[in-house]
Amino acid sequence: MTITQLETPAPAAQLETSPIAVELLEPPRAELSGSAGAGEFEVSLARRVVEDSWYVLGGLPVAVASFMICLTAFTAGVSLAVVWIGVPLLVFALMQSRRFAARERERAGAVLGVEVAAPVYRTGRLTALITDGQAWRELAHAVLRFIPNAVAVSFVATWWAGVLGGVSFALWGWSLPGDDLPQLLGLSDTYAASIIFYLVAGLLFAVTLPVVVRAAARLEARFALLLLAR
Repeated sequence: MTITQLETPAPAAQLETSPIAVELLEPPRAELSGSAGAGEFEVSLARRVVEDSWYVLGGLPVAVASFMICLTAFTAGVSLAVVWIGVPLLVFALMQSRRFAARERERAGAVLGVEVAAPVYRTGRLTALITDGQAWRELAHAVLRFIPNAVAVSFVATWWAGVLGGVSFALWGWSLPGDDLPQLLGLSDTYAASIIFYLVAGLLFAVTLPVVVRAAARLEARFALLLLAR
């Protein structure tokens, strides 16, 4: 009686795979990573533009509020300090400017990508607050912050208006009375030419928008840290 041994196939782990099969089975990692990286770059760039725009435009009402509150309280406090009635107003101005400064450190640090540590204030009696140099720098920032903010807002608002107005000119340009800019420059006086002109202008504003918005936000943030960082 003859016993025949059947050959069993080797386990899958022991099978030899040719280099050609490996290349066919493996996904194109380089291409996938490249496309994912490009997508992440576009998302991060758009997010940065939105965050910088919000920092500048959202800082306008805060700058107006800090200017009105702190400057009014400080002026009244100095004027009435002779009769001691103005001392509480002076303290109020310094404390309010400290609150504005604490919030601005967080906002400016997020724009510049740094963590701004809170300063160490003098503690003790009333004289400790009045003689604290950091408190006076915060008051100066609360009063003067509207200057860099006004400059930054003017650029950011202009560029956003150029982008939105140029791209959407075809929808509302027909309602403008009289000659528009292309006609004044000696170009064609047709409505189609005006649409193309403002579309090109809007695209130029869109291309330069990230650079302009970033520069405006950094200008305001660096001014803030110049007075608020220890």
